[in-house]
Amino acid sequence: MQSKFLFPSLILILLLCSYCKQKDQSSSRVISAVSASAEILKLHQLQRDYHFNKNVNDFVGILSDDYINVSEGVINHPTTEANTARFTSYFSSVDFQKWDDIEPPIIRFSEDSTLAYTIVHKQVELTTKDSTGTEVKESVEYAWLAIYRRVGDGWKIECAVSTDKG
Repeated sequence: MQSKFLFPSLILILLLCSYCKQKDQSSSRVISAVSASAEILKLHQLQRDYHFNKNVNDFVGILSDDYINVSEGVINHPTTEANTARFTSYFSSVDFQKWDDIEPPIIRFSEDSTLAYTIVHKQVELTTKDSTGTEVKESVEYAWLAIYRRVGDGWKIECAVSTDKG
């Protein structure tokens, strides 16, 4: 009589163990998704710091070697050297007053957590100088998509697609 109940009890125990293991795996995925979101958000915030501090090398350092930029109807595959030259020129010609999110960035991940993207809505206010040396204030609202790839223990920006509200 005991063996009659032993087999169903054993199956029930195995099913419960399997369920608990699945729950543990999904909760670890949630924890890693929360951790990965924090990493991406930190990179997002560092980009702001790099703009205000005109830190070209660190900014270019978060771009992948295969970085692609899409804006103004053009697809660019700039080299690291080209990105360094571009951002050196840009950062030296502007002073930022604002580079702030209008709403929190949307962050999503691929199922295997090797890719992530952010959708950003940002207000940028800066001062430049025109050809006569007169300061010109600009205010532009941007939206962009940045795609990140997990590289080792960190993330690199693979691609950025931007638009301005004009």
